[in-house]
Amino acid sequence: MADYASVLSILSEVEAMTLATTGADGDPRATPVYFAFDDQLNLIFLSDRHSLHSMNLDRDARAAVAMYPQIGDWRALRGVQMQGSARLVESKGRGAAQAIYQRRFPFVAAFSELIGESSFYRFVPRWVRWIDNRRGFAFQEEWTAE
Repeated sequence: MADYASVLSILSEVEAMTLATTGADGDPRATPVYFAFDDQLNLIFLSDRHSLHSMNLDRDARAAVAMYPQIGDWRALRGVQMQGSARLVESKGRGAAQAIYQRRFPFVAAFSELIGESSFYRFVPRWVRWIDNRRGFAFQEEWTAE
């Protein structure tokens, strides 16, 4: 991985990502979701099991995500794009997923009933692209998971 620290920096700065899934009809669907992450770039997000993006993932786990800090100058544009798979976190892994998520978003502790009714998903990247126009127009580095 060429610049792991830069990717982690962007993940730390941005709280929401755009999650892209594929509908039953083959059409793409993009949804903003809050996310937390671990040191392996796995992304944890919370969702209603009956939302369209969750049902899409239950049928086809392939997904893509993108996150970009908000900036006002195209020369400072930077972000991360990933392709991979997102799957429901089963009950045995739920405690660990919730701990990662709640460490990033402590306010969710006040919504324990809502959290209990929701599901955690884990996005595992297989391809990552980091872009950073500060290093030159269209500068990018990318890698695939081993």
